[in-house]
Amino acid sequence: MFEIQSYIKVNDEFIAIEDIKGNSVYKKMDKRSIEGAITIKYYTQIILDLTYWDYIEELWLYIIAMLEEYKINEYAKMLFPDQPVSLEIVKDRNEMIILRISHKNQKQSFYLPEKECIKSLALAFNDFSSFFND
Repeated sequence: MFEIQSYIKVNDEFIAIEDIKGNSVYKKMDKRSIEGAITIKYYTQIILDLTYWDYIEELWLYIIAMLEEYKINEYAKMLFPDQPVSLEIVKDRNEMIILRISHKNQKQSFYLPEKECIKSLALAFNDFSSFFND
């Protein structure tokens, strides 16, 4: 089971998007350059946490573009908009994917169920875009 959450960075604090609506600082923010993070957890495996933050809207758009490319080529790679982080998704066997995260000189690989991963990311993006376009 995937748990995917979007956060907005307000000052030095990350606030889940569903908790930010009433925040007075958020109301004054320029929505075109909001920093934030996307956390991804698969059961007990933490794939992305709050240390991987960037411009949240661009980050989501890059992830969706990566998924579109993956559907065509069974491989895709992206860089975070303004951080030295890359994500790579590769088709594996038995309906699995390998999701690789590279940050500085550290690399991590996660073996994940393809359909569930892509569907969970798409649903989380829909939640984010619904919030963001309110």
